[in-house]
Amino acid sequence: PDNARRAADLGVAIVLHARRYQAARAARALDRLLVDQAIRVRAGEVAERIGDEDGVATACAAIDRVLDGR
Repeated sequence: PDNARRAADLGVAIVLHARRYQAARAARALDRLLVDQAIRVRAGEVAERIGDEDGVATACAAIDRVLDGR
């Protein structure tokens, strides 16, 4: 749920709550994600930002900072 909310907050996802899940709702959400131009543009922007990141190096640096602080 946390990742779903984060993706929705970025404008690239639609959250479907488990208690209200129905196949028809999921299908409508998928249709919207595939055809909504604003979502498509935002997804491209997020992809560029993520593509520029080196997640492994960032995680290693954070771990090193924590371990150096012992």
